[in-house]
Amino acid sequence: GMSDGDALFAVILARPDEDVPRLAYADWLDEFGAAADRARAELIRVQIEIAAVPDALRTSADVRFLELRTR
Repeated sequence: GMSDGDALFAVILARPDEDVPRLAYADWLDEFGAAADRARAELIRVQIEIAAVPDALRTSADVRFLELRTR
């Protein structure tokens, strides 16, 4: 069967526009993962923070980063 981590990741894929499943997954990675998983958890949280920045405060580099990341 699916692990809890797999189940959480499936929810992210089903609801890609929601932060809550991503944050739940990051928490799970922090609690149960290895060092690389904890680094991934931090990346998830930072990406959510970046996405929360109002458009008026974005630099062109921020905009380009988000365009490239979401391809």
